[in-house]
Amino acid sequence: MQNLPQFRTYGVFTEDDNPLEEYLSSPIENVDILAYWKAKSKDQQWIPLVKMARDYLVIQATSVPSEQMFSVAKFTINPTRNRLNPDKVRASLCLKTWFAAGLIEEDFMKDNDLNNE
Repeated sequence: MQNLPQFRTYGVFTEDDNPLEEYLSSPIENVDILAYWKAKSKDQQWIPLVKMARDYLVIQATSVPSEQMFSVAKFTINPTRNRLNPDKVRASLCLKTWFAAGLIEEDFMKDNDLNNE
């Protein structure tokens, strides 16, 4: 038994400190949704929900913003960058949208070493 590696457990919550249960049971309030999730991103316990919120908040609600997204995309996919992997294009457009919305800080690329991928 002494030769077994030590394992850390992640994501184990009791009923009292489960962020999903806390979110679902909280009263509905009129708040700035971007500020709400930005504040929650500072608490490690909320990170999975914050990531999920970012994925859903980036979805455009009407056709006009999606047309704007195509305009933005033409600067990402240009004659010299026409072989980008679809996942890289999607990630790049998400990052641009998140920067514009203030969901991520300017240092995000450096802090997460995304420039080397």
